[in-house]
Order: sequence, then structure tokens, then C-alpha cells
Amino acid sequence: MRYLTLMAEYTQSALRDDFLGPVTPEEVGLSWALGDRIRDWNERYRFVVPLGPDKRTMSATANLIASLDEEGLSLVEEIASVLSDAKVRYYSEGHLRYLR
Repeated sequence: MRYLTLMAEYTQSALRDDFLGPVTPEEVGLSWALGDRIRDWNERYRFVVPLGPDKRTMSATANLIASLDEEGLSLVEEIASVLSDAKVRYYSEGHLRYLR
């Protein structure tokens, strides 16, 4: 059983093996197309990573985070459906969810 976490990262891959550290989507057996969608999601989320709590709660930023979290949770569901030997969780500022 593998344990993976999808989380926004500023300098590393957004996908982490919970025991080995950052991994590329392709290293764990995901398609290039899904890997590109994960990288695109992470690129858009990078804006939020360095922000402090005061800026994260501003309306426009909070809406962006909510939208990106919804997309991230959808990506986790897709990753979990492709990798039947993995438990995949999603980390966001404010909540941590396990799927599968």
C-alpha cells in the first residue's frame, strides 16, 4: 500500500509519497496528461502558499482557495481511481481529508 498526499508546493512537486517525499506524477504511474493537470493546479496555487492568514481570508483570495481546493479534491479522486494500490489524501490550509 502506498500513501500519497496532494498539496500545493512552492518549490517541489505537489505530489508526495508520505514515506519517500516529493514524487512526480509519472513516477507513481499517472499519465502525462494527469501530471500536467496536477502541475497546472499547483502553479495556480503557488500564489497562495507564501501568504499569511490575514491575506488568505480576504474575499478574493478565499474564493480562489475554495476553487483550487475543489479542483484539488477532484484531482485526488482521479488519482485514487487510477492508483488502486494507494491511499490518497489532500492537504489544504484549514483542512486535511483522506479519500479511498
